[in-house]
Amino acid sequence: MTRIYMVLNQYVTIMISNSNHKHTVSGDDPLQSRLLSFFQANIEEPIKKISLIRDQIFKIETHQKKYAGKGFSNADSLKKQKWLTKRLHKAGFNKTYHFLKTKPEKGYLYKGKYYGILTWIEHSNPVFRFNSNENCQAGVLLLKEFHDHTKKVLSKGDSYFGSIDYYQKWVERYRQFKSNVPALQSFVPSGIIEDILKWGEKSLKNIEYRSPYEKEERVILHGDVAHHNFIRSEKGLYLIDFDLSSIGHPIHDYLQYANRILPFLQWDVNELIKLPGYSQLLEDPYFIYAILYPTDIYREWNRAIKHGLLGQEKTVKNLLNVTIDQYEKRLKFFNSLQNMVI
Repeated sequence: MTRIYMVLNQYVTIMISNSNHKHTVSGDDPLQSRLLSFFQANIEEPIKKISLIRDQIFKIETHQKKYAGKGFSNADSLKKQKWLTKRLHKAGFNKTYHFLKTKPEKGYLYKGKYYGILTWIEHSNPVFRFNSNENCQAGVLLLKEFHDHTKKVLSKGDSYFGSIDYYQKWVERYRQFKSNVPALQSFVPSGIIEDILKWGEKSLKNIEYRSPYEKEERVILHGDVAHHNFIRSEKGLYLIDFDLSSIGHPIHDYLQYANRILPFLQWDVNELIKLPGYSQLLEDPYFIYAILYPTDIYREWNRAIKHGLLGQEKTVKNLLNVTIDQYEKRLKFFNSLQNMVI
C-alpha cells in the first residue's frame, strides 16, 4: 500500500509493505499527518519516503540520510533512552544509535505512543544471528563493552533506571508455568513436564539466599539480549533497543545471553566455557544454579497460554521444539551443571 502526503509543503511517499500491520495509513488520517509533520519539523532535509517497517517503527528517508521514528510506551521511557544513549556516546560507547533533539522534547504522542527520532543503523548481510561461534563471541564482547561504559555512566549519578528483583521474577514465572501444566498435558509427556518443574525448583531453592558476587560495580543491564537487538553494519556490531534496561549485576545479562545462544551450542557446557568470561562465571554457584532455571520454556508457554496461541500451528511447533526436541540435550546440560556444584 502506498500513499502520498503533503507535509510542510513537501510531498512524502508513505509505504506500507504488509497489510497485517496494526498501523494503517489513510489519506484522511489527521493524526498520521501530524506525526509526519513532527518528523519533518525535526529533520533538516526534506523527507522523500517513510516506510512502516514494524509496528511503531518507521524508516524515514531523505535524499542524504536515513532515520528511524520509534514509538515508546510513555514519555518517561523515551526520556530514559535519550538519557542513556546520550551518556553512552559521551562515555565513548558509539556502538548504538543516538536521538535527534526534537520539539517537543517529550516526543510526539500518536496512538498512545510517544515518538522520538533516532539515527538509522543499516544492516549488512548476512543479518546477525546466533548461528556461529564467531557471532556468539562478538555479541558477548560487545555486551561486556556496553557494561564497562555503563559503569562510567552510573558513576556520574542521576540515573533514571530502577532495579529488578530477579529471584522474585523467576518465582512468579515458575508459579505461572506450574498453574498452566493442565494446558501443557495435551502436548508434552508428563515425565518431561515433571523434569522441567524440577529444574526450576532446584534452581530457585539454591539461589534464594545467594546473590551475585559483589566485587564488580553495578551496571545498566540491557535486559533483552536477543539476536535482533544486535545489528551488524559495515562499521561493526551495534547494540540497540534499551526498552527493558535496568540497574543490576552484569551476571544477569550474561545469564540471558547464555540462554539465547545455548540452543546453537547444542546445550554443551564445554562450548559455553569457550566464550569470553564464561569460564569464570561457571565457577560461581549463583550463575550455575541460575542457568539451571528453564526460563525460555516457562516464558514461552506462559505467553502462549495467556494470549490463547495454542491453536496456532507455528507457535505450537516452536514450543515443542524448545520443550521436547531439545529435551535430551538440556537434560545432559542440567546434569553437567549439577556435577559442577556438588
